[in-house]
Amino acid sequence: MIKSSCRFAVGGDPGLNQTSAHGGVLLWLEGLRLMGAFHRLPVQVCGAQGWTDGQMMLAISLLNIVGYEHVSDVDALEEDASLCRLVREYEPELFGLPAAALAHRFRGGRGRTFPSASSVHDWLLRFQDQEAGKAREKGQAVVLEPAAELQVVQEVTRRLAHRLIQVLGLDELTLDMDATVLASGKRDALYTYRSATGKVPGERGYQPLAVFCPELGRVLASEFRDGNVPAKTRNLELLEQVLGEVPPAIRRVWFRTDGAGFQHGLVRFCNEPASRPEALRRFGVIGFVVSADLDDEMRESLAQTAENWWVPMPGSELECADLDHASTWDAKPPQAGQLLRYVATRQARPGEFGLGPDESPATDRAPAYRHQIYLTNLAYPLAPHEGAGLPMATAEVVRYAHERCGHGEEVHAVLKLDLAGGMLPSGKFGPNAAWWHLAVLSANLNALLRHCAFGRDWLWARMKQVRRHWVHLIARVTRHARVQRLLFQPSRVSQVHQALGRMTRMLAPAPP
Repeated sequence: MIKSSCRFAVGGDPGLNQTSAHGGVLLWLEGLRLMGAFHRLPVQVCGAQGWTDGQMMLAISLLNIVGYEHVSDVDALEEDASLCRLVREYEPELFGLPAAALAHRFRGGRGRTFPSASSVHDWLLRFQDQEAGKAREKGQAVVLEPAAELQVVQEVTRRLAHRLIQVLGLDELTLDMDATVLASGKRDALYTYRSATGKVPGERGYQPLAVFCPELGRVLASEFRDGNVPAKTRNLELLEQVLGEVPPAIRRVWFRTDGAGFQHGLVRFCNEPASRPEALRRFGVIGFVVSADLDDEMRESLAQTAENWWVPMPGSELECADLDHASTWDAKPPQAGQLLRYVATRQARPGEFGLGPDESPATDRAPAYRHQIYLTNLAYPLAPHEGAGLPMATAEVVRYAHERCGHGEEVHAVLKLDLAGGMLPSGKFGPNAAWWHLAVLSANLNALLRHCAFGRDWLWARMKQVRRHWVHLIARVTRHARVQRLLFQPSRVSQVHQALGRMTRMLAPAPP
């Protein structure tokens, strides 16, 4: 053995085997217990023997929460003796099964608290149905129907959403739709649109589409798709799915998306309640803002916009204006929705860099400008009855549209970087789709605790801060006088007690 020059003699302490670096996981387990999220799941992916679906989802969720990224990292969870004791004590209430029933699922006896890496891989492979295994035809982009097994994950996600809406007492929701490229070198990954356009040559991957709700701080629905699927594909179907799943307490919704949502069918769906299925007409006119295409007609409208119509946006280099522009979409019967309104922004660009696709050339009287167009049905302040919802000035519409960009990009960064969504475990589509949905489930569980345990100051904190302050707490499980205790550092006890108290007040079921 090579001698070390370290000033300290390094040795082992058997007492530390009962000490966990992840004592804060108690809060996530308590939240799941109060919710009953894993009780009576609609489908069964696992068989009648061995691990349950709830145990699999719990293991992968804890991987995401603690900060691990790979399936093999379940062994690191298994090495934490105190964490294992904590999970075992919670299991009967988490899964709604007696301890004896859980033990009887293992014929040879249960030796682990968490499933092994090979067991997790086998479970994920069960999400590879016949549809996901079909060979893709060259030159065609197809959105695959979700595997029936995904219902087990989606149902838990739906339960978390409904409970949080109930706890917060909401009756209105904002829906932000956005897609993201998930670059991957996996075997089944197809070339992305960025590869086809030359932006990222040779890039392969997937392109999930998600609907995010800023009031809840969580993803309401996500669709895992091949990388070659255009972002505007099946947007309307996903919006219909979300609206069909929100609880009856929600009376009104608002919708925001980027240029992928600039589609006649989607705009008509929001603006004309009569165009929707009967069950979805209860929302009335859905106020929306979508990015519009900058085509030749729009460029002509920009050129004809009077200079005094452009007003500066406070705290920004942008100027904005309402355009005197009408499209064929505006020709609607009287019983249809509200009038459509086009709002533009412009930003002066230095001429030496050349013109981009959304820029207009400089003239003798004006510099080159970069433009962005938004289509909305939100009301004019001067005509509040000719629009959806509260009237918004031009700058307010632009600011409202920009909020979507911040939230949408952030939630995708959290899923791909802060959680394990960006580290796909398989070369097959089905297991990767399940892994992505479990990352979404973990993000939504975090959102629940931000509202119900941590407090408002933590609603938009990134996972790096959450882990440092709430997850990675030194703790030890002990038992004395038939009472289980989880002992923290004295400086941490108060914050854990406060979080548990808030969560109990907000999530505990009302007495009969």
